[in-house]
Amino acid sequence: MLSHFLYRSTATPGLNDSDIQQILTEARERNARLGLTGCLHVEDGIFFQWLEGSAAPVAEVVGMLRRDSRHSDIETLSEGPLQSRLFDHWSMLMSDRNDSSIVNWLAEQAVSRWDGARYIAAILQFMQKMSLNIGR
Repeated sequence: MLSHFLYRSTATPGLNDSDIQQILTEARERNARLGLTGCLHVEDGIFFQWLEGSAAPVAEVVGMLRRDSRHSDIETLSEGPLQSRLFDHWSMLMSDRNDSSIVNWLAEQAVSRWDGARYIAAILQFMQKMSLNIGR
């Protein structure tokens, strides 16, 4: 059974591009080993991440994420069963403001974070758009 976890968190102050690349490298290696796929978007000190795969490995990584000192204020946006993978070709897709702005995307869609279902749907649409625009 497939499962997913979507969250938003705040990067630790002082986190730099080298740190972000280290996070990406670790995520890709771990996810490939555990059979997980997903997407990470980093913008203005905020992380948005979608993680998908079998329930036990997803739960294992969520536990690791909650203990990771490189970010705080983890807010679960969505979690639970999943019919099919959304990022099956990516051990971890990564995008940032240089690729496209999620903040601008949400504003263009006129979506507030207080409108839960629409907010989550818009974040996923943005991430899926990134998966089409960024080379593998």
